[in-house]
Amino acid sequence: MKFIHVADIHLDMPFKALGYLGEKRRLEQIENLKKLIDLIKLESIEYLFIAGDLYEHEYIKDYTMNMLIEMFKEIPNVHIFISPGNHDPYVKESMYEKYSRLFPENVHIFKSFECIETEKANIYGYGFTDFYDEGIDFTNFKIKENGKRNILVVHGDLDGSKNDEIQKKYNPLDKKELEKIGFDYVALGHIHKSNYNPMETTIYPGSFMNYRFQDDNAGFIKGEFKKGIVYQLTNNHRTDGFRHMEEEKLYIEHITFDDRIYEEINVDITEIRSIQELITHIMIKKLNKMNYIKINLIGEKNFEINTRYIFDNLDMENIIKINDLTTINYDLEEISKENTLRGVFVKNALKEIEILSDSEEDIKKKQNIQKAIEIMMEEMRNS
Repeated sequence: MKFIHVADIHLDMPFKALGYLGEKRRLEQIENLKKLIDLIKLESIEYLFIAGDLYEHEYIKDYTMNMLIEMFKEIPNVHIFISPGNHDPYVKESMYEKYSRLFPENVHIFKSFECIETEKANIYGYGFTDFYDEGIDFTNFKIKENGKRNILVVHGDLDGSKNDEIQKKYNPLDKKELEKIGFDYVALGHIHKSNYNPMETTIYPGSFMNYRFQDDNAGFIKGEFKKGIVYQLTNNHRTDGFRHMEEEKLYIEHITFDDRIYEEINVDITEIRSIQELITHIMIKKLNKMNYIKINLIGEKNFEINTRYIFDNLDMENIIKINDLTTINYDLEEISKENTLRGVFVKNALKEIEILSDSEEDIKKKQNIQKAIEIMMEEMRNS
């Protein structure tokens, strides 16, 4: 039994951070999906599991859905199972509902928890019917014992706490509970970072492509249940201590088609004396033009930083963000002890910075506070 397990494709994602490059990235989604269909044909794959977030509910276009359906029609002998997630829930006026009569017969889209029996496997699935879902109740649930493989396809948060107000909104799942039930494979979606391990059977493949700086190891799983040699320890001292047995077991591998990653680079400006020198310094770096790059400016600044000016003067379209994380070349701790106006100002500013976190919102607040200190210090120095 051969299968492909993919999740978090996010068709027609807006890619706001990429600006005009977003359209190119959306085309790459379609191109990579076509590659996946070609692989399914080439490898004679029998099952395709899509574990949620196939598309973006707010942005998905009819044109994209029609292309997707045509791709599914190219593989009529493949069992396709889709478990909608929080970005593509099966809600009223969703694309799943709108195109329900146009999907080919080999496609099954889960809503309520159910089991579909096929010739080789019992496929269990569950889909989001709202943008939030508090999950499946597995109390007293038992898998079928009919000699077939039992596979769960579901979008959710593995080991997400049901007492956590955020995590419980995204179908929290308990790994130990799933293992106790005895599924042969659990095809998960929702977390963009893959937990791929060839010895595991409860798997997040990661997002289909890299979509954010947090994403890691994007791709999908190709799996097969096939016969292999199992070595079992014996107590027979007349032999080598092992019994060789042939039985069917699961083999999986993680594959990626995505050539791009979101790369974060730190640039220390301590020894740089002007903004033009900084621009030249960045441009001569050997940056991978295939990747989307975020530059963090760090170190002590010796000149005023204008990230907009730097961004506009870099002839590199794949640099999509520049963060000013530099510090001012002053001993602010000493200044904060002064019984002066600037001492009081700096002391209060440092207190505000101290309580801020490393979230993107708080980083911006820190930058604004540091900018205010910088302006104040420069004005006092020039007065």
